[in-house]
Amino acid sequence: MRPPEGELVPFRDLAIWIAPRTGRVALLNAPARTIAERCGRHPKVPCDGEAAKLMQRLRLLDRRPVARRRARLEPAPATPAALDLVCRPAVRPVRLRVVGSRRLARLVAPVVAPAATTGEPEEELLALRIADGRYRLVLNGRHLQDLRGLALARSELLRLLVLRSCSGRPAAVLHGTAVLGPAGCLLLCGESGSGKSTLAAELLGRGHVLLAEDYAPLDGRGRLHPVRFALGLKSGSPALAAFAAGRATAPPLRFRGRTVQYFRPDRIASRPARVDHLLFPVFDPGAEPQSLPLDPAQALRLCVRSGGWYRGERRAVEALLSWLSRTPATLLLYPCTASALELLAHLPRLRR
Repeated sequence: MRPPEGELVPFRDLAIWIAPRTGRVALLNAPARTIAERCGRHPKVPCDGEAAKLMQRLRLLDRRPVARRRARLEPAPATPAALDLVCRPAVRPVRLRVVGSRRLARLVAPVVAPAATTGEPEEELLALRIADGRYRLVLNGRHLQDLRGLALARSELLRLLVLRSCSGRPAAVLHGTAVLGPAGCLLLCGESGSGKSTLAAELLGRGHVLLAEDYAPLDGRGRLHPVRFALGLKSGSPALAAFAAGRATAPPLRFRGRTVQYFRPDRIASRPARVDHLLFPVFDPGAEPQSLPLDPAQALRLCVRSGGWYRGERRAVEALLSWLSRTPATLLLYPCTASALELLAHLPRLRR
């Protein structure tokens, strides 16, 4: 099997591979990077074994979805919208519509409630539920993609809403919560359930200001841009009772086996900010509290593991890697929020 086309951007012992057609990216560890570099230097030499498996995975990343017949899949034009509002999570107002799925509308509406606005939208983003259970995303009347599954449709719809509302082209939209406080801007990244929103809620209760929740757009200059989304707290979160008073945007929702409730923060930042510390909180009731400094390669691995979206352009990837190289990163292991706050209090004061 011959190697697929694509760009390889090295970073320490890792590399990021950029698919030329789809713009998707893949993080390669040291062995995979070695294989990709060897295959790239000798493109006429067939690959086999582990090299062939890697090349096949990269080739699949660059495969565009097969177009389907639109006439059969789109719902009737008379179908009423389950959600129809103008919102401005970042800078530009966007009309957001959900048609054919009340469930998707119920999952999206409380998140975007703080971003609701009036006025003339600059673009329209539409989510359609297809008859066979799939979802279609449409931007300004142009078909973008079809998605299978409610969770993926919700995630992609909110991500696209953030991207279209931003004034520029973010290098990445990280899966994290960012707050502003005395130590500057703290970005808490992690997988769902890692405790980042609970820790952010505790910081908000101590005077910090919310910058972004779940979707954190990072520009090419290493600045995070504000996103006016509600803060989501899962049932059992220690911050739930103290943070809940009068701030709920909707009743609790059951989603992906968990009960989540969304709250409107008292204050949301209005200007971009440079990240002073990148944190990866890990909640473990039986663990000893500790903070472990991370090198840039470790931070990149955890960012990718956390999820998010990364622009598939070399310039954007290089900007992201440059930002990781100069931003301090720490793994925060804690059994309770009190111990996490104590660890945060001992972080060195960084640039403002």
